[in-house]
Amino acid sequence: MGSSIETGTQPEFEVKAMGSFVQKPGCPEDAYNALGEERVDELCFNECYNPSDDRKFIHRIEVIKVLPQEYLDQPIEGRIIDPWYTHYCDPNELGCSFKFSDEEFSIDQKDVSYYVRAIEVPTPQINVKGGVCEFDADGNCVKFKLCTQDWKHPRDIETCSEIDEHRAWSSPIYLDYLS
Repeated sequence: MGSSIETGTQPEFEVKAMGSFVQKPGCPEDAYNALGEERVDELCFNECYNPSDDRKFIHRIEVIKVLPQEYLDQPIEGRIIDPWYTHYCDPNELGCSFKFSDEEFSIDQKDVSYYVRAIEVPTPQINVKGGVCEFDADGNCVKFKLCTQDWKHPRDIETCSEIDEHRAWSSPIYLDYLS
């Protein structure tokens, strides 16, 4: 991950990923001991990083292939293949792993880079919408509410929650074609 490799042969990759820890409700006891109940409520609405020993299931891993710019002002269209390959993970396994190769690398004889994106099963998330509109009878947005929380804007879980997929990206791997 994050490497640059020179090769003229078909590359082979192995991808391994683990889901994030399942969050337990509330805050750990040490947060209350350090800050007090009132301050924990004020700072984080009694929701802190409080991981369990269980991990979330990774639904799929996507491989993204990026071809380099070959000439000045070359359009980006067609050079970022997203996704180039998708691996669906086995729900009966802890974590997810697979191997893949790119047969086109040796044929095309061009530099290329790859990165992967691990995507967990959809779960409810707060503030993923960015904002929400109240619409009139004609479908026009008459009032916009920014989904944020701070001392001016209290948390609005019902309005600003949505099902979403947590994701994590790898660092790129750069392959320089060695002729």
